[in-house]
Amino acid sequence: MFANFIYFIVVLLIYATYQPSTETNFAPLETVLLFSGFILLFAAYTWLQFRSLLTRRKSEDIRRLDFRFQSLLTRHSILAVALFAIDIYGLSMPSLLLDVPLFEAIPTLKALLFLGLFVFYLTIVWFCAYETNQRLFSLAIPRRAYIWSQV
Repeated sequence: MFANFIYFIVVLLIYATYQPSTETNFAPLETVLLFSGFILLFAAYTWLQFRSLLTRRKSEDIRRLDFRFQSLLTRHSILAVALFAIDIYGLSMPSLLLDVPLFEAIPTLKALLFLGLFVFYLTIVWFCAYETNQRLFSLAIPRRAYIWSQV
């Protein structure tokens, strides 16, 4: 639970230390395509990793599976931080929003937008982890409640 706070602090530092420039690393269309591609790759990889753990369920001890589950959850949360850093520094996404009047008037709104992006990445991880968590630990809570409990 406290790990999520640490991830948010790191993400805030990543966002706060970025100095937007007028020139971006890629054209806007390339940035959007790369951004979308990274999200799809991240979601597919996360889904496959948790499904793979689910198939090992019958052949391993529950304590070992719990350790693997927690390790996988941590690894993908850190991967979400790395993907966020790529969005900020590699794709220069905050620079794309420099000329948007709403974000010029309320700069905090842009920061909230990017924090929301990171929460979206973590939500992908929690969405993919849900079924594995339910089957490993025989819990009966809805997916929405599981994700909200993580948030």
